[in-house]
Amino acid sequence: MKRRVLSIRTVLGVLLFIISAQVRAQDPYFSQFYQTSLYRNPALIGVLGGSYSAGVIYRSQWNSLGTAFNTIMASAEGKVMINKEVHDYLSFGLCVNSDKAGSIDYSSTDVYAGINYNKSLEDRHHSFLSMGFTAAYKQNSFDPSKMTVDNQFINGGFDNSLISGENFTSNKISYIDLSAGMSYNTSFGAKNENAFYIGAAAFHLLRPYSSFYSNTAVKRSVRWSANLGFVGRITERVGWLYHTDVQIENPHQQIVTGGMLSWVGYKDGGDKKMIFSAGAFYRFQDAIIPTIKIDYSHCAVTFSYDYASSAKILHSGTFASYEISFYVNGNSKNIPISNGLTCPRFSNFDDY
Repeated sequence: MKRRVLSIRTVLGVLLFIISAQVRAQDPYFSQFYQTSLYRNPALIGVLGGSYSAGVIYRSQWNSLGTAFNTIMASAEGKVMINKEVHDYLSFGLCVNSDKAGSIDYSSTDVYAGINYNKSLEDRHHSFLSMGFTAAYKQNSFDPSKMTVDNQFINGGFDNSLISGENFTSNKISYIDLSAGMSYNTSFGAKNENAFYIGAAAFHLLRPYSSFYSNTAVKRSVRWSANLGFVGRITERVGWLYHTDVQIENPHQQIVTGGMLSWVGYKDGGDKKMIFSAGAFYRFQDAIIPTIKIDYSHCAVTFSYDYASSAKILHSGTFASYEISFYVNGNSKNIPISNGLTCPRFSNFDDY
């Protein structure tokens, strides 16, 4: 094996410095954030147990408001080897998101395309340093005819014929955006039965104009992201998984952490496996998120429910939110990961 000259200690030092910096988040959000690498960190694209993954997540939020906030995202990612001698990889990802919210039909559509270079640092523990980039096209719109404003209320009554007084330049805006990130992942233990990743990223690097008015000073703040995860084996058939995410976009911030315990069973002489996982995540000052996941063969279904822990949200009665996702994961002939080839990966404990 060729020895890599880049120091792992140096890599960890740089990543920890980035994560410890003050970071600021409001893009489309999923409680199953660990399924959305293009939103979390471009350098996590393709860091998965197989050589490709594709699937859909659906989120329904705040149903008690009468008009639910619905979000759906379809994504696909994969990787190809570009250097067989040192096991370097390129990962690619594509994500399409549609979000519709509220009585004025506010909607947003995002299309993300990303690339991630995975540099092999050391073969024994499958250590990789990854640097990724994404380009995004974003569009936001709403229906101004469904708005009600102060100017239309006279003597305690509402008159829709009155002019709203809102001077919108347009009811639709669109823009291009860029993001970049880096991550480090490796395995450890006597038989490499455990693994972890750590990463950091910056979104909205172009600071796009994002106002329906003519105020060009209204721009998106940079969204900073920090990511950490562990996966490990407890017994031959029992394992655990842990994720933490920090998203900060001035003046908002979001921290979510948690994990799941997993049990694996085999059928048909070991050719097919089923993994049942259950656990919970906690979004600070907001919600507890019980989660269950079932993997069978190359398919995975995950269900999560946001139960509000904030007294303010509980009082308003708007805490009902749930998500369901379906993903297909597998290996291609170009990357025979199941044959033990070194590659950047992080998924179920049974992949190690």
